[in-house]
Amino acid sequence: MAVSAAARQGTDDLLRQIFAGCPPREAAGAQPARERRIAFAGGARDWRVKREGAAFRIEGDRVERLASGIDWDSPDASAYFQRQLIRTGIEGELRALGAKEGDTVRIGSLEMEWSERAEDE
Repeated sequence: MAVSAAARQGTDDLLRQIFAGCPPREAAGAQPARERRIAFAGGARDWRVKREGAAFRIEGDRVERLASGIDWDSPDASAYFQRQLIRTGIEGELRALGAKEGDTVRIGSLEMEWSERAEDE
């Protein structure tokens, strides 16, 4: 097939032949927006808890990323974060270091007050 892109000769015929040779496929519909979650899978202990004066500091990339992405105005999100602290052993480490009601706990740039009662109580 002779084609001249500069003179635009034969290009329409070429395109028709190309599309005729391609099998039809379904048009991609609009995909629903997927919720992004930070995976907090178990594995190696990649965090640490230390005293910082009268306060406590939790360090670790994943836990800091998780804390920065939580909607702290949402009781469900706060409860989810608390469950992750329990599941990973961070809460136990805080208790072992002597954390008590009203103590300050820092994670990244966040500063929180330690509470002994669950958020959903």
